[in-house]
Amino acid sequence: MEKDRVHEKSELEEHVIVDTAEVLEDTCFYVAHKLGIATVDDEPFPESVSYIALKVDEMSDEEALATLKRHVEYHKDDRNIPESSLLLWRSLIKHSEEYSQGNVSETGDGVSPSFSGKKNTEATVDRVITSKTFEDGSADLDPANMSPNELSLATRYHAAIFHYWSPYIEVRSVTDPFDDPTLPVETIRAYLAGIIWLIVGAGVNQFFSVRMPAISISTMVCQLLLYPTGKALEYILPDKGFTFRGTRHSLNPGPWNNKEQMLATMFISVAIGGTYITSYNLFVQILPMYYGVDYARQFGYTLTLTLASQFMGFGFAGLLRKFVVYPTKAMWPTLMPTLALNRALLVKQKREKIHSWTISPYKFFFVVVACAFVYFWFPSYIFQALSTFNWIAWIAPNNLNVNIITGSQGMGVNPWPTFDTNNMFALFDPLVLPQFTVLNTYAGMLLGASVILGLYYSNTKGTAHLPINSNRIFDNTGKAYNVTRVLTDGTFDDAKYRTYSPPFYTAANLMVYSSFFAIYTLGFVYIGLSEWSTMLESFRDVKQAFIDIFLTLKFYFVRLTNKNATRHDMDESQFTNRQDEPFSRMIAAYPEVQNWVFVGLLVVSFVLAVIAIRVWPTDTPIWGLFFCLGINLVFLIPLTLILAYTGFGFGLNVLVQLIVGYALPGHPQAMMILKAIGYQVDGQAQNFITDQKVSYYTHMPPRALMRSQLIGTLVGAFVCLGVLYYQLEIDGICTPEQATTTKFTCVSQNTFFSASVIWGALGPAKMFQIYPAMKYMFLLGAVAGLFFWAVQYPLPTFLAKKFPQHRARILSIQGTLKMFNPVIFVGGVLNFAPYNLSYATGGLYVSFLFSYIKRRYSAWWSKYTYVLDAGLITGIAFSAIIIFFAVQFKGIELEWWGNTVSYDNLDFKGAILKPLAAGETFGPSPENFP
Repeated sequence: MEKDRVHEKSELEEHVIVDTAEVLEDTCFYVAHKLGIATVDDEPFPESVSYIALKVDEMSDEEALATLKRHVEYHKDDRNIPESSLLLWRSLIKHSEEYSQGNVSETGDGVSPSFSGKKNTEATVDRVITSKTFEDGSADLDPANMSPNELSLATRYHAAIFHYWSPYIEVRSVTDPFDDPTLPVETIRAYLAGIIWLIVGAGVNQFFSVRMPAISISTMVCQLLLYPTGKALEYILPDKGFTFRGTRHSLNPGPWNNKEQMLATMFISVAIGGTYITSYNLFVQILPMYYGVDYARQFGYTLTLTLASQFMGFGFAGLLRKFVVYPTKAMWPTLMPTLALNRALLVKQKREKIHSWTISPYKFFFVVVACAFVYFWFPSYIFQALSTFNWIAWIAPNNLNVNIITGSQGMGVNPWPTFDTNNMFALFDPLVLPQFTVLNTYAGMLLGASVILGLYYSNTKGTAHLPINSNRIFDNTGKAYNVTRVLTDGTFDDAKYRTYSPPFYTAANLMVYSSFFAIYTLGFVYIGLSEWSTMLESFRDVKQAFIDIFLTLKFYFVRLTNKNATRHDMDESQFTNRQDEPFSRMIAAYPEVQNWVFVGLLVVSFVLAVIAIRVWPTDTPIWGLFFCLGINLVFLIPLTLILAYTGFGFGLNVLVQLIVGYALPGHPQAMMILKAIGYQVDGQAQNFITDQKVSYYTHMPPRALMRSQLIGTLVGAFVCLGVLYYQLEIDGICTPEQATTTKFTCVSQNTFFSASVIWGALGPAKMFQIYPAMKYMFLLGAVAGLFFWAVQYPLPTFLAKKFPQHRARILSIQGTLKMFNPVIFVGGVLNFAPYNLSYATGGLYVSFLFSYIKRRYSAWWSKYTYVLDAGLITGIAFSAIIIFFAVQFKGIELEWWGNTVSYDNLDFKGAILKPLAAGETFGPSPENFP
């Protein structure tokens, strides 16, 4: 066998691939074909091909069969694995076992493997390669028609992919199956670059968070800017440093590498979005048009509350690792563009011909960025009708029903609603999310639109007197609800309320809130039952984590009197028994962060929260903090599991404000603080754990990532606080007059304030008297969760045992039923008010297109899809910033048909089914107000 095509080892590759010269060239050809890679003439095989080929050659048939069986059992209910792949693997197992048990020999090619566990390194692959065109990168001969050699090679290949890389094409496209532990990671320049762009990103995002529309800098934009910054530091900084604990820390340890870039990216991503406290709570507490609380300006209060809310999620992130970081099934599809951009910028890849495409991901990324940057000028500024393409309303601009049903401000029932990729990606990223997630989401939106239209046209609770799809709250005259008319000195005034009006929801907002109440119990019951073993294990881990921190404190106390004391009682179970997860095996080369560290952070942040609510007169009880921790302990794992598996997620803010509103009626300050902490524990924990999964995929030391997250969160908090104090000095901020100047009208802050009045001052009891059916949505959600779990899991199993002759048919139907996820389905409804179907239909088409490409041209899909997604996001972000500062900020407008036709209709002028006459009201009379 010739070996000259196998790449020779470089000094760096000594740490990555061992003995690649021993890999058979035919095996490399086979693996390359299976991965859909056609190498360019005279180019060596990519390192990933050589590495997997080596593992295929090293693996015995017996080992391969056992590995494949174990992983197929693990992934049997995995919706991210195509059914065709599961069928192929099961067929390989079946026929391999038949050969093994019968010791069948194949004589057609003169080779007679025995399938007795002996490695078949001389398997002939010619027929496997030449008899099938691997156009989709994954096609196989039918195992029933394979010779023993072909069957052996196919089984070993798939087992090697499972054991040494990933069964997901999405993950393989953005990761390597090997690690280079010699690369510097936690460098001074990585922190320097991260701090620079975190200050810029978090500062800009905090400053423009009060603007309508907001201007933001995403993590991906900073990730792109980090690359030239890192390269510049590589050339500018001298190779000088210091040695600490045996490790040299240099200002310039060599070429800027992908691990440094990713560490700096994670440093930024954990804090660039700003903080909930500085974006919402402090504005509403401090500004006079809201509550005007003087103590909220004090730096001690703002600092302790901000740090408490930001760091409390860390404690829960440590407990989540075992369930959403270590397992292979926790794929986290939303992470792939970040990983793809990092590889495109910094990982040198071999020249490959992918369906006649030879452009590198690096060049492709910048081509997409340039195209997206230029194109976004048209739907955003030059030809805005391309963005709001409500063409049906153009045909009948004064037809009320047409505008309500098809309009971009109504339900958006439009077969082609936009040419703006930003709108197509507004609700979900169709290039990233699994197609079953997109389909479940869109199906939920279709049902939601139907129910909303039913509520509206039946005038349920007066909804026909209001806009159909607004997220605002209205009074009984159809005007926006003026919460200041029911307040005296920032507290609820019942006398004023009786002379004004109860608050009323629009049809869409009513549906959204009802769906929120249902999805909490639905998610807990459905995920809790379908993943019951994981849930049970999670509560055991919580107990063990507190035992660990107690033993650690005890150990350090003993060390005060006995410096030679050692400990062997730390629970290491979470770091062991992970040998089936390839990234866990690679990350085992680096020390893990112990659970007690996370719990310690939880305790410290809890103490900070207690200080914030007790030192200052917040009217917030300490038991409220325990409630926030408890509700996250119950809901965080199921919510994060579904996010890790499907890319769909939602927060606990509505549930927290409902329960706190019941427990503390008339205490809006307490409701706002507990809502922020309850929501942030969930949001920050998921944010932190997302970065930890990125570190696994990129083989980064967990402790280095942890330090970068802590420092990044701390820096981001101070940046946001500094910008906040500057914003508070802006004359007239958050007033309507700002709409014609800076546009700092604080729309989101107004919504937050209104919610604090409705749920904190008035209280849920009054709302449920107006909308009594809403409280039954909790029960409906729980019943629905139990029903769908029973239909998808125990019922088919029972029927398969009851009717064994129909077992195959029943299990096939079960697989189809499991494609429906009721949590994601109901989650689709949450997108309404103010979004609608016009923001999802285009994304649905893109999802279908790229699902076809993934099946038909998977090699192209693997190499370019996530790079395309990253390029679109980055190009649009840069374009939006330039458009804002270049023309929109200066008030320069283009007046022509293409920029006015979308708004010259009832859709934007206000399509209300039953408008009220002057002085007319709806709803209960004042004496019957709840």
